[in-house]
Amino acid sequence: MTFPSLFEAENYQDYLQEKLSFLGKSRRGVKSQFAKAIECDPAYVSRILEKEAHLSLEQGMRTNHYLGHTPEESDYFLTLVGLGRAGSKELKEHYRRQLEIQREKYLTLSERIKNVETLPEITQAIYYSTWFYAAIDIATSIPGLQTVDKISSQFNLPKTTVEDVLKFLEQNGLVQQKAEKWVNTNRPIYLPSSSVHVKKHHTHWRLKAIQEIEQSYPTNLHYSSVVSISKKDFEALKEHFIQAVSQARDIVKKSEDEVIAVYNIDCFELK
Repeated sequence: MTFPSLFEAENYQDYLQEKLSFLGKSRRGVKSQFAKAIECDPAYVSRILEKEAHLSLEQGMRTNHYLGHTPEESDYFLTLVGLGRAGSKELKEHYRRQLEIQREKYLTLSERIKNVETLPEITQAIYYSTWFYAAIDIATSIPGLQTVDKISSQFNLPKTTVEDVLKFLEQNGLVQQKAEKWVNTNRPIYLPSSSVHVKKHHTHWRLKAIQEIEQSYPTNLHYSSVVSISKKDFEALKEHFIQAVSQARDIVKKSEDEVIAVYNIDCFELK
């Protein structure tokens, strides 16, 4: 069992109730520990969870420390506390707008992916013009694919094309030539969703996925589903996939370079 993301919560009391219940499955006396951490009487914590009272903003900050919230989660949680405490309709609407802004920012992948850089626009126009620039870039990270001949054979590309791409990658600091080998510099790059090249980038790899589906390789994974779902759960589903992307990036970062893999994720409202 996992607890829901804070960014799915509509009020802080329901979130606290579920979070403390979850933590209580693995350790005893959670409610008392929580009350002590936020400098509050346990009986008052019960009233908060029953929606008969509210946290102060200071207690909200202590809650952030106790629950180990990230800076983004801390801001969101305090905004939820502000919404709960707000007495007027106008103030409640203000906090709801702030929550929506914070939620949208959190759900934007470019805000979640750190320690990466974007290529200059003129370089992007070439790098993302076709699938094999990125493929050859990644291939140079695998010891068994670091020569022109190996890359040409792997992707069924002319050697002259491979040589031209490698020279381009070298000029842009993505690979280095060492004797007969071309070695990746491990420079992390990212194409934001606002880029004019992002549609081509997504299209290249989905076309590759279609080709793989037609080949029916048993080691590949392909899954598609069309469902009816509530708007709230649709947002929760997107959040689930965004977390999956973050987890996948962590796995890739720690993994040995042995094969070239592609994963595509789509989650959209059909119109």
